[in-house]
Amino acid sequence: PQPQPQPQAQQQVADFPMSLLQEELDARAALTKRVENLEYDKVAQALEITKLKRRVKKLEKGNRVKVLKL
Repeated sequence: PQPQPQPQAQQQVADFPMSLLQEELDARAALTKRVENLEYDKVAQALEITKLKRRVKKLEKGNRVKVLKL
């Protein structure tokens, strides 16, 4: 029996150096981790902004009461 020719896609994968594939996977993993960290930082910053806005409102309210008492 004659060997069956491999489909074009399988041949391209076989010709592709595995080191480049691993490098690509590592790069994607690093970028994914970086995106996750940035998303976490974004949430943390939004929470901090909310807390600061609440604090500003409280201080402004306190200042209005002091001004009215004068």
